[in-house]
Amino acid sequence: MTKEGKVILSIIIGTIFVVGVLAFLMTKASSSSGGDSFVLNVEAVSLNVDPSEGMDLGSVSYGGGKVTKSFEVKNTYDHDIKLRKITTSCMCTTAKFVIDGKESKDYGMEMNGDLNPLIDFDFPADSTAQVVFTFDPAAHGPQGIGPFDRVVTMFFDTGYKEFRFGGVVTK
Repeated sequence: MTKEGKVILSIIIGTIFVVGVLAFLMTKASSSSGGDSFVLNVEAVSLNVDPSEGMDLGSVSYGGGKVTKSFEVKNTYDHDIKLRKITTSCMCTTAKFVIDGKESKDYGMEMNGDLNPLIDFDFPADSTAQVVFTFDPAAHGPQGIGPFDRVVTMFFDTGYKEFRFGGVVTK
């Protein structure tokens, strides 16, 4: 191997090593930040939602303004849990968590790499809270007239829970 070949090979190996060390350190830093975890792929089965089958908003007028409704959710786990993240399935919807007069801020859809921040919201055992959502029927413009289905997803340290609603946007 020529001297130039050895230099190029050394640069490549050195670059791979540096990138590997940086990736390891970044992973280590994010995993040690404490409390930043939530369960993404398991449904939180001990959360009872009313209405459990979802909510039908019926006809929603395009020009009628935003619609705000809420689901009731009860923690039937035998221990306190933590709400860690809130997302919605569309930019036309925001949602927040309300319990004992305390409420989170409104969160919406994550898009284009812009992720909602993690939160740390206590949900005591055997307590009831509201998932309050706001739907804007005009958010998509006139082309948004017609049926819609939306989902609010709450991520807890025990799993996720989906709150579904739909209806028809009318003129």
